[in-house]
Amino acid sequence: MKNKVILGLVGTIFLAGNICCAQMDKAAMSLYKQAVVYEEQNDYPSAIQYMIKAIEKDSDEPLLYTKLAGYYKELGNYEGAINNYKKALRLKPNDAFIYISLGNILEAQQDYKNAFYAYQEASNLMPEYKYNEINLANTKFQMGETQEAINYYKNFLNNYPDNKDALENLASAYLKNNDTDSAISVYSELYKKNPKAFKEYSNYGLALLKKGDYEKSVEVLKRAIEYDEEDFAAHGNLALAYVKLNDDESAFAEFQKAFEINPDYSALRFDYANVLADLGKSDEAIKEFKNYVSSNADNPVAYYNMGILYQKQKNYPAAIETFLKADKLNPKNTDIQRELA
Repeated sequence: MKNKVILGLVGTIFLAGNICCAQMDKAAMSLYKQAVVYEEQNDYPSAIQYMIKAIEKDSDEPLLYTKLAGYYKELGNYEGAINNYKKALRLKPNDAFIYISLGNILEAQQDYKNAFYAYQEASNLMPEYKYNEINLANTKFQMGETQEAINYYKNFLNNYPDNKDALENLASAYLKNNDTDSAISVYSELYKKNPKAFKEYSNYGLALLKKGDYEKSVEVLKRAIEYDEEDFAAHGNLALAYVKLNDDESAFAEFQKAFEINPDYSALRFDYANVLADLGKSDEAIKEFKNYVSSNADNPVAYYNMGILYQKQKNYPAAIETFLKADKLNPKNTDIQRELA
C-alpha cells in the first residue's frame, strides 16, 4: 500500500495564516514569528516553546494550535498533535484542512476508523476538494473494506486519472477483493505507460498466479526478485507458480530462498512439503508437514499426505495415526478410508 500525499499541515498553515494573522494579539504575533524562525531552522523544541507562549497570550487563535500540532507531529508526538488539532477545531470547526491534518495523524497511528471520519468531515465541509478522495480510499483499504475503497479510488481517478499511486492502490484493492482480471488490467496499463518506473512486479505476479497464467507469473515474479532480492512474497509465489508448472526443482530452490528470508511463515510449508515429497525427500517432507500442521491443524490433506509418506517408509503405526487424524477431519473422504484400511 502506497503512502498518500500528506497535505494537511501545509494547507492549514497557509490557509489559516492568511485569514487569522491580522487579528492575532500583537504579543502573540511576536512570539509566533519567533517560533516560525525556529521552525525554519528545524529546531522544533524551541519552536514549541515559543508557540506555547504565543497561545498563553492569545488562546482563541486556531492558527497557533495548528502550528503547534504540526511541530509535535514533526517530533513524532502524535498525542500532542491530535490534542492541538482538536483544540483548533473547537475554535474553527468549519476548517476542512484541519480535519485532513487530524486524519493524517490518526492514520499514521493506524486509527483508521477515526481517520476516515476526519477525512469524511473534511469532504462534507469542502466537497469541491476532490483530492481528499484518496485519503478516504486509503483508510477504507486499511480497514479491509475494499469495495468501498475501490469506489473512492475510482472517484479520485475521475479527477486525477494519471495519478500513479492511486492506480497502484486501486490495483491492490482489486487484488485483495479477488478481482484478478481488473487488477491485471490496471497493472498491465501501468507497465505499458512507463515500464522504467513500474515497481509493482510482486503484486502483478501474484494476480497472474491467481488467474492461472503461470508462465507469465513466473516471468513477472522473476522481475520482482531482480528489483528486490529480499522480497519474500515474490520468492514464495514464484515457488507456487513453479509447482503449478510441475517444475519441482525450481520450486524447491525458491521455497528455500523464501524460508531463508522468513523462516516462520507456515502457510507455504504445505506446498513445500509436497515438493520435497515429489523430489523423494521423504524425511524432510514429513518434517515440513509437521511444521505446517502445528499451525494449521484442521487440514486433512496435510495428514493424508504425511500418512502416505509414512506408509512408503513402512512406518505403519505413524501412518495409521495420521490417517486417523485425516479421517476425523474429513470422515466422508473415501481415499483416506481406503488408505487407513
